[in-house]
Amino acid sequence: MSLATIGGLAIADCKDRIRRPAYAVTLLAAVGLGYVAAPDGDARWVVMYIGNHRGVYNSAYIGTLIALASALWLTLGGFYVVRNGISRDESTGVGQLLAATPVRTITYLFGKFVSNCLILASMVGVLAITAMVLQLARGEDRAIDPIALLTPFVVIALPLVAFTAAMALLFESVPLLKAGLGNILWFFVWLVVAIGGQSPGAPLGGIGVHAVADSMARAMVDQGIDISEGGFSLGLVYLDNPLRTFSWDGLDLSGGYLGGRLAMIVVAMLLALVPALWFPRFDPSRGHGAAPAPGAAQPVGPVAPRGSAPRPPAPRPPAPRSPSSRPPPPDRRQLRWRPSPPP
Repeated sequence: MSLATIGGLAIADCKDRIRRPAYAVTLLAAVGLGYVAAPDGDARWVVMYIGNHRGVYNSAYIGTLIALASALWLTLGGFYVVRNGISRDESTGVGQLLAATPVRTITYLFGKFVSNCLILASMVGVLAITAMVLQLARGEDRAIDPIALLTPFVVIALPLVAFTAAMALLFESVPLLKAGLGNILWFFVWLVVAIGGQSPGAPLGGIGVHAVADSMARAMVDQGIDISEGGFSLGLVYLDNPLRTFSWDGLDLSGGYLGGRLAMIVVAMLLALVPALWFPRFDPSRGHGAAPAPGAAQPVGPVAPRGSAPRPPAPRPPAPRSPSSRPPPPDRRQLRWRPSPPP
């Protein structure tokens, strides 16, 4: 695979798709979700809390909060934004042009995967800026720590974005999942990822929330806060009374946790290349009703069964006569009618 070719395909495709209204709508919805996830201190709703407490809105806490919320939203809404890249190439005629070039199928698919990642990662970047603005707006801790703020987006949101980008490409390359059935099926897949990904035994760390909950619980114990009042919760909940706060300095990044997040990205790359086993890259010679390969022997007519008498050759059609060989026209005098004599 040529990195220059992959980069060119990815950037051109990304520039084309970020101009569509679906990108702007999904991005605005993500920013709105980030605003809801970090409400004012006296608000009666909350998205992430543990027991009767939430963290102080510092860079580490608000970055983790917005990263988790954005990861859950982009795995759902972002999937429908990036899943039509191949279909668009097919409908606009770009695919037929690519079929006439020496671009390999693996190169094309990986370029589409990188393009999907760039589109979703750009949304993650906007949400990181949103988190910084919300930290300043809420005013509980206005000291911006860029590393503490951006780390959750890198280790939590980006691996899930890569997984979503690969699954969108995989669904689009399977004819059965290319249209409405794939859209419906992905919603249920997302439910499994969003709910099952919060369990301690989720593959590759799931959505990464279990390590966050353990780190917050340890911080609360160190500050003398009773954590038996309730467990960790991630989801929009209405409260009767505002939550109390505790200080949290960020996630403890162990080698096992980082290894799981990196493994998720590697799995996503492999999933993006799996369709190369059957994807024809808009080449009609690899589809149904394909044209025969050059140089292949072609039947010229029905073949007589072995042992039967050969058929006689078909009679040749008469050769057309030239104008000079036509017979002369009959004499007009011979064509005159004469009455017969009386008897």
